[in-house]
This record gives sequence, C-alpha cells and structure tokens, in this order.
Amino acid sequence: MAAAAQQAKAKAGAGTGEFRVTTAPGIDLFARFERPETPKGTVLVVHGVGEHSGRYGNLQKTLVNEGWSWYGFDLRGHGQSTGRRVHIDRWDDYVNDLQRVYDEVRSHAGEGKVFVYGHSMGALITATWAAFRRPTVWGTVLSAIPLVPTLEVPKAKVTAAKILSRVVPTLALANEVNPAHLSRDASVGKAYLLDPLVERKATVRWGAEILGAIAAMNARSAELEIPSLIVHGDKDPIAASVGSIELHKKAAAKDKTVHLYPGALHEVHNELDPERKKLFADVLAWLEARR
Repeated sequence: MAAAAQQAKAKAGAGTGEFRVTTAPGIDLFARFERPETPKGTVLVVHGVGEHSGRYGNLQKTLVNEGWSWYGFDLRGHGQSTGRRVHIDRWDDYVNDLQRVYDEVRSHAGEGKVFVYGHSMGALITATWAAFRRPTVWGTVLSAIPLVPTLEVPKAKVTAAKILSRVVPTLALANEVNPAHLSRDASVGKAYLLDPLVERKATVRWGAEILGAIAAMNARSAELEIPSLIVHGDKDPIAASVGSIELHKKAAAKDKTVHLYPGALHEVHNELDPERKKLFADVLAWLEARR
C-alpha cells in the first residue's frame, strides 16, 4: 500500500484499521489501530519477544472503551512484520523501529498526546528509547520490564550465545518461555501455544543483544527522565519484579510511579481478576491525569 493510502486509511476516524511502516531495507512493519469517535489521546503498544500486537486485545478493548486510541505494531521478525524471525543485528534496530513507528503514529493520530506502553522486551525497548534517545513523548508505561530475568537459561547456553553471535549470528535456538508462566489463566498459555504468529525460537545474536541492553539499562537507569508508570506482577517467574522496583528508585524522572500486583505472573494485562482490573484502573487513572 502506498504511503498516502496508508495515511488516508489510518486517518479515517473512529474504527479499526491496518497499515505498514518501512523502517529499513527489507523491514516492513505491520501496524494496527482502533480509535473511538473523539479520542482523549493515544497509546502505542510495544509487545514482548516472540509474540505480536494481536495478543493485547484486553488492553485494547479497555483503552478504546474509555476513550483512548490504541495502536500496536509487530516488531521486526515478529508476527506479520518482515525480517528474519526474532533476530536483530544490534539493539538499536528495535529502538530505531520504535522511533519510526512512533513518529508515524503521531502523524496518524492527529491531535492529543501519545503515550507508549511497552511490555517485557517491549518495555526494555521503550525504556532504552526513552532514556537514551530522550524523544518527545508524554509518558511511558513499562510492564514487566526484564531488568532481572529469572528464566532458567543454562550458563553454558548464555556463554555459547555470546560466542556464536559473532560466528553464526542467525543460528536460532529455542527460547526459555514457559507458556504457563504468562498468566494464572490457563487459557492464555494454551492460546499462546496454538498461536501461529508466536515464535518460540530466537537467534543467538538476539540473545547477546538483549543481554547487552539489560546491562546498559541497569547501569544507566538514572537517565530515565520521562514520566513513567512501572507495573509488574509480584510473582512474575520470567522477569523479577525487583527490577522494576530498582528502576523506580534510580530513575531521575520527577514523575514516576510503580505498582506491583500480588500473585500476578508475567502478563498482568492477561491475568485473572482482580489483578487485571486493578492494572487497567491504574493505567487509565495515570493516563487521565496526564492528558
């Protein structure tokens, strides 16, 4: 679809739509949106590793019902976007893509503030973008940011990934995500396993790059100055909530808030109630206070 047609479709008013954003040679990102009649503002969602923007229906419905436009996109190598599956040459590939999509969404959305909601790896991408690039963004929601990963990855595999990333960077290995660790709602894990757009492998270069990004964010947490809501399930078995607590302590942002959800696992937005309802209430209240 030509750029002009994309923009016309995305600016069509209330309703849903899809468009694509080219961010680099051979990289064509799939994006989708839903907008109410008179939006209060816009939330752009950045998803986690191996998944895609279509897994955020609960958040999408909540935001749109409360008057917010929702945009989501599939990261390169994920979902309906192009690119080698779950592979990057460098972490900045993700950060550059986010900046490009964010600029496009600001143009599509029209008036109103735009916030970015990143989950898991998406939260790490959002945080490094916000802290190190200092973009013009009104605020970020960082969900289950993996600053202290708790996945049981064998040390030998980590060492091998660092070495192999220089020798055979596109070698794909199974990731360590256990679908049962996403939510206490068993249907979430089952849907994840059956989803044809979910990728359960990642390249060794991707592994080395995310480890580097985690180290950089932990070392430079104080550079996060953008208003941020940090949310995390306190029983998350994939990324320990202590990482979110430490980020909140170290971030230089004057406007920063952290919420933990007792008993919740990795995807609080897909959790059982009351934790899911509490998360959505917290997010909506935070957005409302800043629009």
